[in-house]
Amino acid sequence: MSTLNLWTGPEIAPGQSTHFRQVDRIFGIIGRSSAMLQILPGLLGALIGATAALLGAWLSAKRQERSEHRRWVREQKRQLYADALRSIARATVIPIGTSTASLENWFRELAIVRESLVALEVYSAAARPELSVAARGLFMALDENDFAITATDAATIHHESGQDAGFVLWGVGRIRRQLDNALTVVARCARADLSADVGDVAVELHDLRAG
Repeated sequence: MSTLNLWTGPEIAPGQSTHFRQVDRIFGIIGRSSAMLQILPGLLGALIGATAALLGAWLSAKRQERSEHRRWVREQKRQLYADALRSIARATVIPIGTSTASLENWFRELAIVRESLVALEVYSAAARPELSVAARGLFMALDENDFAITATDAATIHHESGQDAGFVLWGVGRIRRQLDNALTVVARCARADLSADVGDVAVELHDLRAG
């Protein structure tokens, strides 16, 4: 009985079998590397797209943040200008005569003026130099003619002359002149400073559209 031999080619020596397996392994690695190289451009494209999307979202958030900050500063500045003008205008109604009660009420109004001018200088960087000069002149007049000094002058005049009304104390008149100057300066700065905010609004709208 004969044995059927299906292999009709040359016999493979044991060493050659190992060699063929190594060659197959090499070609398998090359094949997998080729597949990886084909996938790599897609992965890089996806990575670049994701990075661009994250960067765009970050830039949009920063623009929105800057826009909201500008809007907040603008509203604060408008309110502070309004408060300063209102308080100075009230304080320009000066007490007439030597009434201590009238002087006390007036100096309470002057304390509000001082606070409003200090706050306004903080938020109005563009107008700060001019505002500082006006505020300094007013504060100097207030320090040199404070309530104690002015009330003492009023009591002395009342005691010596017996008059209660009809004239303005020298210290009150000096403070009033500085109030008039501060009112003029604050009104001028408000017109210049707040009109410049129109440019900020244009920038803000541009940022919102770009976002």
